[in-house]
Amino acid sequence: MTNISYKKLWYRLIDDNITKTELRRATGISSSTLANMKNGKHVSLEVLLKICTFLHCTMDDITEIVYDDSEPHEWPKAQKALSPSHYQVEPSK
Repeated sequence: MTNISYKKLWYRLIDDNITKTELRRATGISSSTLANMKNGKHVSLEVLLKICTFLHCTMDDITEIVYDDSEPHEWPKAQKALSPSHYQVEPSK
């Protein structure tokens, strides 16, 4: 199973000297949503956007995808079609 980690967010708050309570109040997210994040549960994109707006950062700055090594990492067909190898251009003669 693939999960999301918010470790980057917690480190960012420490670096910026912002408490979780200050974050919650500034963004308007509920304490239960923050508790879900502390427990590594998924939250809505709206919540992540509020946090990014407050911290002036991107989602990549506060989240990380954590892959379970027991699952194969097979790209979906749509991803394969977008891979760079599909866009190689034949040299003109």
